[in-house]
Amino acid sequence: MNHFYLNAALERLFLDKNKLGFWDDSKNSIIESLYHDEKWNWQFKERGTKRYGLFCLASLLLSKEYNNLDLKKYDDKIKRFSQNIYNNLSAYSETDLSYGALLAVILANKFGYIELNGKKIENLLISILDFAIKSHDNQNSLILIPASFFLLINKSREIRDRLDGLVTKYLSSANKHNMFATGDLRFNYHQRNMYILWGLLHASQHVQPESIYNQAKRTLKNIWENRRQKNIDDAFLWHPKIYLVKNRIHHIYLPILSARSSIYLFECHQTFFANAINFFNRRFNDNFYLEERDRAMSWIFGKNRMHINLLDVSNLGIPARIMTTDHELIVKDQKFKGSYEIGSYILELSFQL
Repeated sequence: MNHFYLNAALERLFLDKNKLGFWDDSKNSIIESLYHDEKWNWQFKERGTKRYGLFCLASLLLSKEYNNLDLKKYDDKIKRFSQNIYNNLSAYSETDLSYGALLAVILANKFGYIELNGKKIENLLISILDFAIKSHDNQNSLILIPASFFLLINKSREIRDRLDGLVTKYLSSANKHNMFATGDLRFNYHQRNMYILWGLLHASQHVQPESIYNQAKRTLKNIWENRRQKNIDDAFLWHPKIYLVKNRIHHIYLPILSARSSIYLFECHQTFFANAINFFNRRFNDNFYLEERDRAMSWIFGKNRMHINLLDVSNLGIPARIMTTDHELIVKDQKFKGSYEIGSYILELSFQL
């Protein structure tokens, strides 16, 4: 069954955008998203969000790295997209570079799709690591992944020291609930904790493995035990309705209220959690939370409060994006599917091959 779902997702991803796929042949790239209306009629609309496609390609190449995912059928498009990213690295923001661009080109180089200037990549990694250390956006933690892969081949003391500094920042920010309260106003959001775990687990190859092992277990247990409506199903809540954030200047706690979006249940959050489990077990040769991982993924395929397979909803061979705690599938401002979500979905399925 995983082969069927995985192949369907890959086919949709590399189908031309004019045929309701995610491939833009004129730009040699994976597009950011497709949009649908209330009747699930899909169309492409230019949005200009570069990082979605970057994250997607990086996830595909991680699938190849860890699980030998066969991508030969799509090699030409992957090569073209990788070269496009490398040729335009200077045009990407710090967030774009951390969210997928640097990981994509480093792995593309490893698999022979493109050739890199190692010093250029090293300087970019140093710059983005410095940026992430100073920033208050937990999504920038993903820079730990390309930095870790780079260190496996290039023994850069500067990168290792910065890697260690960024790891220390995240570990020291863990609060009593084992969420990473760095000053990010959205630190309580599901993906901003999963991304940090993804980064930390890769960084543990080089620095602080015992501390990362222990913190990852604590965070994953807290998420599983306290961030679901356990009496209903295994969907992860995006964030609480109200939570406290420490003011960066005055160091007092201020309430953040986001009641409307707190009822959102995203398909991608199931895969972000499952992939954190996969990375943990691959890194530490463990069998931690395998049942919980499988339950998280089963939510997508029908074991949810609406008892529906989210692939049947979209009619594209990929899961629909969202459900709410009130059993809604059509949600204002959420009527689209992002390619980054497909990337994480394919990555998780590849771990189950």
